[in-house]
Amino acid sequence: MKFKHTMSVFIDNFSVTYKLLLYRLVVDLIATAICVAGIYPFINGLINSAQFNSLVEGVQNFALNFFNGELSSLQEISDQIQSAFASFMELIAAKTSSFVISGILLCLVHLVQRWFNGMANYASTVIVNDKMTLHANTPLMRTIVSNFKTGALYNLIYIPLSFFYDVIVMFIMFWFLYFLVTVCNLSLLIAIYLFILAYVAANVVKMVFSSDWMPALVRGKMTQGQAIKYTFSRKGKNTASVFSTYTVLVILIM
Repeated sequence: MKFKHTMSVFIDNFSVTYKLLLYRLVVDLIATAICVAGIYPFINGLINSAQFNSLVEGVQNFALNFFNGELSSLQEISDQIQSAFASFMELIAAKTSSFVISGILLCLVHLVQRWFNGMANYASTVIVNDKMTLHANTPLMRTIVSNFKTGALYNLIYIPLSFFYDVIVMFIMFWFLYFLVTVCNLSLLIAIYLFILAYVAANVVKMVFSSDWMPALVRGKMTQGQAIKYTFSRKGKNTASVFSTYTVLVILIM
């Protein structure tokens, strides 16, 4: 489907989008409740620490001075933020075991949450495809159940791959930002701009090379192996145009 038809398809299938939104809200609320209950003691200890309050105060001062046009003081505040961040990291290092346990819990809940949301995304794709080709209006939950096997397998493959890609990207982005500020001695504002630019590019790359996977399963009736091969093959797909379109969409959403 061409990107220029996206808005018309969205409007024609708004009821599906609405149901998907409600479904995701329920899943996200349950996941949030589990995370809060599991990591609240650890998080509460961090956010009430002097190191964290100092870091937040530095960020607030940077934002206030920037929007008030007081640019001459930004470099001094940036140095204070770096110092506060270093102290905050030392605090986290002192609570390594709690940090690791909390991190594992968050990752597990996040993966399960994305799996449930992914099942709804797959079902929504099936519903839209059925409506466009067969003029059928299938209920969301019934579609999830009837396409459980294919949707579950797709999400069991895609979600871990996407998760590890995101983790690697964030790790690289973190050190990229650190390198820009400490080694290249760039101002924090320029470093953040370059960080966001690189982060957008990394997400767009993932979207370009995964966007044809689900349609290949639903519309093309391919197997998982065929769909994976098809989505990573960019022959005759006008990749540059798709990349630029996704870039615009990601920036608009951000």
